[in-house]
Amino acid sequence: MSARRRRLYLVIVLVAAVAAGGGFFWRFGPWSGSGWPLPSEGGSSAVASARFAGYGLSFRYPANWTRLDCQMETTFTDSITFLTNGPSAACSKDPYSKTPDWPPVIHLGEDGVLVSWTNSGYPTVSGRRPQGRAVTIGGMPARIRTLPASACAGLGGDAGQEVTIQRPVAGYNWFTVSSCFRGPNVAANAAAFQRMLATVRIAKG
Repeated sequence: MSARRRRLYLVIVLVAAVAAGGGFFWRFGPWSGSGWPLPSEGGSSAVASARFAGYGLSFRYPANWTRLDCQMETTFTDSITFLTNGPSAACSKDPYSKTPDWPPVIHLGEDGVLVSWTNSGYPTVSGRRPQGRAVTIGGMPARIRTLPASACAGLGGDAGQEVTIQRPVAGYNWFTVSSCFRGPNVAANAAAFQRMLATVRIAKG
């Protein structure tokens, strides 16, 4: 299998993996009302802002996470951005295109995190409905579920979540936000991920 196919396979697994149990994460949901937690002990409490006018999307995230706006389109999805605290993360180049491809396969270090945002029409095109607990994010209906450990194992992760947010436009109907975390302090990054979700704003017009 080529390196490019392996990268795409890992992203597909991360986005489409079947959910397992998830009581651990519900303590850190955007409905908890708590303030921003630090992404790791001794980390910065500073927050950065991301705005994607073409998608009517904005949110805030820990400033010590690196933002990678890698561009790639598939039949049903296109990437919006990736967030990680990996020290050497960068977009890789597609040899058949002048635009960046997916980031390299990142192996998460201690207390590592990788979050991917994609714009997707897949759930409705295929007839598959988003799975998970019903919540509201950015004023829109959403589903949140815990991923099985196997979904993040290829990245060196121990746990992960997938969030699917309905968009107020036809066509590409969903934002999918997938995350992988590596221990030992999974709870802090999981909580920071949920705090990010609590700041999401989606333009209705």
